[in-house]
Amino acid sequence: MYKYNQYFEIEEIKDDNKLKLASYYIDGMASYWHQNFTRSLGDKAISWSEYVEALCSRFRGQKDPLKELMELRQVGNLETYIQNFDILWNRAEVNEKSALVFFIRGLGWR
Repeated sequence: MYKYNQYFEIEEIKDDNKLKLASYYIDGMASYWHQNFTRSLGDKAISWSEYVEALCSRFRGQKDPLKELMELRQVGNLETYIQNFDILWNRAEVNEKSALVFFIRGLGWR
Protein backbone atom coordinates (compact mmCIF):
# COMPACT_ATOMS: atom_id res chain seq x y z
CA MET A 1 0.00 0.00 0.00
CA TYR A 2 2.94 2.28 0.61
CA LYS A 3 3.88 2.38 -3.08
CA TYR A 4 0.28 3.09 -4.10
CA ASN A 5 -0.03 5.93 -1.62
CA GLN A 6 3.35 7.31 -2.58
CA TYR A 7 2.39 7.29 -6.26
CA PHE A 8 -0.99 8.87 -5.56
CA GLU A 9 0.66 11.65 -3.60
CA ILE A 10 3.33 12.36 -6.23
CA GLU A 11 0.82 12.37 -9.08
CA GLU A 12 -1.85 14.14 -6.99
CA ILE A 13 -4.44 11.46 -7.76
CA LYS A 14 -7.87 12.30 -6.40
CA ASP A 15 -9.58 9.85 -4.04
CA ASP A 16 -12.32 8.95 -6.49
CA ASN A 17 -9.73 7.75 -9.04
CA LYS A 18 -7.47 5.77 -6.71
CA LEU A 19 -9.44 2.53 -6.70
CA LYS A 20 -9.73 2.37 -10.50
CA LEU A 21 -6.04 3.05 -10.96
CA ALA A 22 -4.90 0.63 -8.26
CA SER A 23 -7.12 -2.18 -9.56
CA TYR A 24 -5.27 -2.08 -12.87
CA TYR A 25 -2.02 -3.10 -11.16
CA ILE A 26 -3.36 -5.73 -8.75
CA ASP A 27 -2.48 -9.30 -9.67
CA GLY A 28 -2.38 -12.82 -8.28
CA MET A 29 -4.61 -13.66 -5.34
CA ALA A 30 -5.24 -9.98 -4.68
CA SER A 31 -6.79 -9.71 -8.15
CA TYR A 32 -9.26 -12.53 -7.42
CA TRP A 33 -10.11 -10.97 -4.07
CA HIS A 34 -10.56 -7.56 -5.70
CA GLN A 35 -12.95 -8.91 -8.32
CA ASN A 36 -15.06 -10.72 -5.72
CA PHE A 37 -15.01 -7.74 -3.38
CA THR A 38 -16.10 -5.20 -5.99
CA ARG A 39 -18.74 -7.57 -7.36
CA SER A 40 -20.19 -7.96 -3.86
CA LEU A 41 -20.53 -4.18 -3.58
CA GLY A 42 -22.88 -3.99 -6.55
CA ASP A 43 -23.52 -0.32 -7.27
CA LYS A 44 -22.35 0.83 -3.86
CA ALA A 45 -19.36 3.18 -4.03
CA ILE A 46 -16.67 2.99 -1.37
CA SER A 47 -13.82 5.30 -0.50
CA TRP A 48 -10.16 4.48 -0.99
CA SER A 49 -9.66 4.25 2.77
CA GLU A 50 -12.54 1.75 3.08
CA TYR A 51 -11.02 -0.32 0.28
CA VAL A 52 -7.56 -0.28 1.88
CA GLU A 53 -9.07 -1.33 5.21
CA ALA A 54 -10.84 -4.29 3.58
CA LEU A 55 -7.75 -5.28 1.61
CA CYS A 56 -5.48 -5.13 4.64
CA SER A 57 -7.99 -7.01 6.73
CA ARG A 58 -8.05 -9.79 4.13
CA PHE A 59 -4.32 -10.11 3.56
CA ARG A 60 -2.78 -8.99 6.83
CA GLY A 61 -5.26 -10.78 9.02
CA GLN A 62 -6.74 -9.46 12.22
CA LYS A 63 -3.59 -9.73 14.34
CA ASP A 64 -2.13 -6.75 16.13
CA PRO A 65 1.22 -5.98 14.44
CA LEU A 66 2.70 -4.62 17.69
CA LYS A 67 1.87 -7.85 19.50
CA GLU A 68 3.33 -9.88 16.63
CA LEU A 69 6.50 -7.78 16.72
CA MET A 70 6.88 -8.26 20.47
CA GLU A 71 6.39 -12.03 20.12
CA LEU A 72 8.66 -12.52 17.08
CA ARG A 73 11.57 -14.87 17.74
CA GLN A 74 14.45 -15.97 15.57
CA VAL A 75 13.96 -19.65 14.77
CA GLY A 76 15.87 -19.89 11.49
CA ASN A 77 18.69 -17.93 9.98
CA LEU A 78 19.36 -14.32 10.91
CA GLU A 79 18.48 -12.88 7.49
CA THR A 80 14.97 -14.36 7.61
CA TYR A 81 14.50 -13.00 11.13
CA ILE A 82 15.60 -9.53 10.03
CA GLN A 83 13.23 -9.56 7.05
CA ASN A 84 10.27 -10.66 9.19
CA PHE A 85 11.20 -8.11 11.83
CA ASP A 86 11.39 -5.23 9.33
CA ILE A 87 7.95 -6.08 7.92
CA LEU A 88 6.35 -6.15 11.36
CA TRP A 89 8.24 -3.06 12.53
CA ASN A 90 6.83 -1.13 9.59
CA ARG A 91 3.29 -2.30 10.31
CA ALA A 92 3.55 -1.70 14.08
CA GLU A 93 4.86 1.84 13.59
CA VAL A 94 7.04 1.90 16.71
CA ASN A 95 10.06 4.12 17.22
CA GLU A 96 13.60 2.89 16.63
CA LYS A 97 14.50 2.61 20.32
CA SER A 98 11.52 0.33 21.05
CA ALA A 99 12.20 -1.66 17.87
CA LEU A 100 15.79 -2.29 18.99
CA VAL A 101 14.55 -3.69 22.32
CA PHE A 102 12.13 -6.03 20.52
CA PHE A 103 14.80 -7.03 18.00
CA ILE A 104 17.37 -8.00 20.64
CA ARG A 105 14.75 -9.80 22.72
CA GLY A 106 13.79 -11.93 19.71
CA LEU A 107 17.30 -12.97 18.72
CA GLY A 108 17.97 -16.69 19.02
CA TRP A 109 21.11 -16.69 21.12
CA ARG A 110 22.73 -20.07 20.99
